[in-house]
Amino acid sequence: MTLYRGNSVVGTRSLDIALVEQPSGAHDLALITIKAPTSLAGTKLLSWSNDKGDDQQWLTTGNTDRARRIGDRGRKATFVNSDFTFEDLLKWQVDSYRYETVGPSSCPAGSCTQVRAIPTSRVSAYAEMLIDYDSSNRISRIQYFRKAGDPVWKELVASNYTRVGNSSQPRTSVMTDYSTNTRTKIDWSNYSADTQLDTSIFSPK
Repeated sequence: MTLYRGNSVVGTRSLDIALVEQPSGAHDLALITIKAPTSLAGTKLLSWSNDKGDDQQWLTTGNTDRARRIGDRGRKATFVNSDFTFEDLLKWQVDSYRYETVGPSSCPAGSCTQVRAIPTSRVSAYAEMLIDYDSSNRISRIQYFRKAGDPVWKELVASNYTRVGNSSQPRTSVMTDYSTNTRTKIDWSNYSADTQLDTSIFSPK
């Protein structure tokens, strides 16, 4: 993860993400662990989320083993001073949004279909999102709005997709915050699917 202000690099982060997807109604499990820089190393975000919106989250910093509950509104918080929120990095809960088809659109991938997504059953930093899907149903761009009718607040562009198990995942994600003239780039690597994980790592205790 690389943080930019204008064209200048202002910070870097290295992180691991472990995710367990569960059947509908059960909590999906996610654990984000910061590896670097040294000042943030060992910081962990644990999230249990499902399509009903009753998320639970805990944060552990590198200098303590105690997990602090941060509540559902913690999804809206900035992730380690980047342009991503916790919400942006966690698994998309499809049934937590209402969708409207907008129509064909131009997008970074070329030609896309645009869909409007409006949160309905969870706390969100956004009032609505415009999502551009390419011809392979992969997300090319998401535009985020504080309020309906406002100018674009943030924009995510995903590119360089690779096949991981039964899904396609981006190798590059760039989030731009137009209100602050900052952006954050994530270069994804070492994807793996259908991996056996020790579920005890997803416990806040």
